[in-house]
Amino acid sequence: MNAPVPVNAPSTTAEVCVLLGRAEIAARVGRGVTAVSNHAVEGTFPAAWFLIMREMCAEKGVECPTHLFRFAQPRGRLTPQTRSPTETAPCSQTVTG
Repeated sequence: MNAPVPVNAPSTTAEVCVLLGRAEIAARVGRGVTAVSNHAVEGTFPAAWFLIMREMCAEKGVECPTHLFRFAQPRGRLTPQTRSPTETAPCSQTVTG
């Protein structure tokens, strides 16, 4: 059976928490509800939670935006949090060799 097509596109950690439920997230990532709520307020989730939360989102037909997780970024690269609203993400470059 195919996974449901995401119809909800949360743009903040708080929205993800509302859609998935703080208690459900806490149970799946092995942390307390307070920890989940703290991350909702801070605006990012730990990168270590990504695979679990991506699975939860897929189960509920919710998009799981990667910019809501604290992945390591190459030095000097703008992230969605540091990029101004008018800047776009850099395009991928083709590497020839």
